[in-house]
Amino acid sequence: MKNYMLALLGLGLMGCASTEEVYKKTSLLRYEVQPLQDEILRKAKPIIQAQLKDPDSLKNLTVATSYKCYASKMKMADNVSPKYDYGYWCYNFSYQATNTYGGYVPGKSTAVYYQGQLHSVNELKETIRKFNDIGVWHSPSTL
Repeated sequence: MKNYMLALLGLGLMGCASTEEVYKKTSLLRYEVQPLQDEILRKAKPIIQAQLKDPDSLKNLTVATSYKCYASKMKMADNVSPKYDYGYWCYNFSYQATNTYGGYVPGKSTAVYYQGQLHSVNELKETIRKFNDIGVWHSPSTL
């Protein structure tokens, strides 16, 4: 039984793409020119406000990080390689907004810049990975 399990594990790993191969592929993807931070913040504000209980309470909205990212294939044998020949710009935002009790609390949100617009990961319906770190990813929620 032990040998059988090891054989299955070995077969499963044979089809996986190496991180070195993936990083080489992601460096060859076509990426749009990164937009100015002011433009991103302007586009992010209504998206984030729509998720808040008190949209007018949003303050201190900033871009925490930005990086190139791409959609993963998400196939059984290879779930980390790029799905397309192009990539996106990912943005992690931080902000403050009021909670149910009226107190200001920190908040975080992620959006993907594609074809001149900001999109949520749910909107794209793709698992998105950071171009040079496959361990950083965002998947659509299933709720």
